[in-house]
Amino acid sequence: MINIAICDDEESYRQEIEALVNQSEKAKHIFVEKFANGKALLSSNRKYDVVILDIELPDGLGVNVANLLRKRNVDLIVIFVTNYTQYISEAFKVMPFQYLTKPIDKKLFLDEINRALKQFYSLKSQVAFSWNKEELCVNIKNIVYLECYSRKIKLKMIDGKEYFTRTSLLQCEEELSIYDFIRIHNGFLLNLRYLNGIDRYTADIANGEKLPISKKYIKELRGKFTSEWHGVRLWFL
Repeated sequence: MINIAICDDEESYRQEIEALVNQSEKAKHIFVEKFANGKALLSSNRKYDVVILDIELPDGLGVNVANLLRKRNVDLIVIFVTNYTQYISEAFKVMPFQYLTKPIDKKLFLDEINRALKQFYSLKSQVAFSWNKEELCVNIKNIVYLECYSRKIKLKMIDGKEYFTRTSLLQCEEELSIYDFIRIHNGFLLNLRYLNGIDRYTADIANGEKLPISKKYIKELRGKFTSEWHGVRLWFL
């Protein structure tokens, strides 16, 4: 789940920005929280991945708020949306992802949100699993599929290596679905990056393997493979 904070003292802009965020390419994987001032945002215990805020807030400059939030998360993506252009030089001290002006250009805003999400995915390229009583970090794009295997989860990597972890496939699905891993069977979670084709109820995988597809998952898999996936594939290149 991608956590996004919106901070603006005008309710109309908070609503408009939230509506646009919910039109983004990965809307179903986004959690949005709105704030009317910097103090309320800073009081939240949630770690945000993207923050969209006005440069001038009732209780101070958004630049200061962004600076404090970045200390909590060095990879924080900051987007300023404001009426005030005189703060541009000050704003760039916190290295914002973008500085947009009001009134909001909806197409431009949506383009920038989608671009920000792509950056988020590129920054978070690894996932950690417990393996042999130690933490194993693997590159997400190198996982071909995950399989339920003798009360463990097997990670099959593109280089042929296999790792085993004592987590659940459901937990893996919840964490990896934003990276376009999709359940194709009760026992398999597949990285769509490596799906070459579908032959009836069999998935042809880039490493030469063939995996079973359950009837209850076939419709969603076909839809993902024929439409959405062709645009998402570029995110990993």
